[in-house]
Amino acid sequence: MIARVRWMLAIGVLAFAATALAQDLMRHIDLSSPEMTSAEMTRAEVEAALASAKSGTPVDFTGKKLSGLDLSGLDLSRVVLRAAKLDITVCPPPE
Repeated sequence: MIARVRWMLAIGVLAFAATALAQDLMRHIDLSSPEMTSAEMTRAEVEAALASAKSGTPVDFTGKKLSGLDLSGLDLSRVVLRAAKLDITVCPPPE
C-alpha cells in the first residue's frame, strides 16, 4: 500500500515538473517580434499567386512568412504550406 502511494506521488511530481518546464520554454520567445508578426508577401500577392496557378497544380508557399495576414475568404485547398510561418494569421476554417 505504501509503495503504491509513493508511486502515485512520484507520478504527480513528474507531471507537475513537466508542465512547469513547458511553460518556462515560452519565457524567451518574443511573440511581438517582427519575425513573428511580419509577412514577406501581401494578401494581394497571395491572391495573385492563387489566380495564376494552373488547374491541378498546387501553389507552393513552403517556408514562406505569412504572419499577420488575413487570408479569410481565400480557397487554400490547393496550397502547400509546409513549414510556412502563420503566426497571427487569419485563415478560412477547414470544410
